[in-house]
This record gives sequence, C-alpha cells and structure tokens, in this order.
Amino acid sequence: MEEKQRTDNKISQLCKMHENAILLTSIKGIRYYSAMVIVSEIRNIKRFSNPKKLCSYAGLVPRTVQSGSHIYHGRIIKECNQNLKWILNQCVHLHIRFCKESQITKLYCKVMRKKGSNKATIAASRKILTIIWHMLTKGEEFKCNCQ
Repeated sequence: MEEKQRTDNKISQLCKMHENAILLTSIKGIRYYSAMVIVSEIRNIKRFSNPKKLCSYAGLVPRTVQSGSHIYHGRIIKECNQNLKWILNQCVHLHIRFCKESQITKLYCKVMRKKGSNKATIAASRKILTIIWHMLTKGEEFKCNCQ
C-alpha cells in the first residue's frame, strides 16, 4: 500500500512538470497516469497536421479497402498504437460515469443505442482524441458544463 502511494505521488509530480499533461487532466476521466501515458504516446503533437491523422495513429478510424471504383469501409484498423487506444477507452468509461452532460457522453449514448457499447466506446475515444488534438495545438483547457 505504501509503495502504491509513493508511485502515485511520483507520477503526479512528473505530470505537474509537464504542461501538456496538466492540460489533459482538465478532461474528467483523465488523471495523472492517463495524461502521462497519452502525452508519452503522442510525443510531439505537431507530428499530426490534423485530428484525423492522430485518430488514425491511435487506430480509431475504419479500415478502407479500395478496388477500382468500389470503396469499402470496414472495422477499425489493427495496425496502431495499442497503448494509446487502450488508455483512451479506459478514460471514456470514467468520463461517461462522472460527466453526464458533456458532448462526449451524449455521443456515447447516441451511438450505444444504435450500435452497441463497443462501437460507442470507439466513437467516444475518437471524440476525446480529437478534443485532445485541439487542446494541445491551441494550449487550451477543456471546458465542460458538467459538475
């Protein structure tokens, strides 16, 4: 128990020294550990010219198969950053539990009614990652209307 507390304190100290990680903790559901994982997996946000490229890097976009004039959009891609996809999925579940009125939770509920919880989690993860891209490129905190 004492070792866990020391590790938590160390992670929070590291997070407080990193400006981008502090920005990410303004999203409910993202705490110090999650913020540090996201920042370390993304590294430099300037590598991604738009949020779609970041979502593709995280594996949150559908696979596209094209042959001649036929285009098929299938399941999400497997060749991706698994750590980033995993931590975003975990953050989504925490976010929808603690923030009932956010745009992310509303998207999750809408997709879940139509397509199920797995696809809703992916859609909400993509939404969070898009928000993260905008936050990190503009240096702004997340503003939510939930308590």
